[in-house]
Amino acid sequence: MSPVEFGLGLQSDKQAGQYARLARRAEHAGFDVLTVFSDLMYQPPIFPLLEMAAATERARLGAACLNPYSMAPYEIAGQVAALDLASRGRAYLGL
Repeated sequence: MSPVEFGLGLQSDKQAGQYARLARRAEHAGFDVLTVFSDLMYQPPIFPLLEMAAATERARLGAACLNPYSMAPYEIAGQVAALDLASRGRAYLGL
C-alpha cells in the first residue's frame, strides 16, 4: 500500500457485468480503492462489490457507507465478511 491512495466511487445503478469491467479498468488505471455508494433508493452495494472482487487483484473494496440505522449490525458484519472472503482480504468497512 502506498502512502497516498486514490479511490474511485461508483453508484449502484449499473447492470450486472458493468461493475467488473469498470473495476478492471480502474485498477489498470492505478486506483487503489474502489467503493460503491450505499445510497437509499438504489441497489445495495454488496452485489457490485462482489462482482468487482472477482474482477480485481489489488484494489481495496468497500461500501461508502453502510448505514447502521437501516441495517442491523450483524447484517453489516456478514456482508463485509463475505466481501473480505471474496476479495481475499481486501475489504474495508465504511460507516
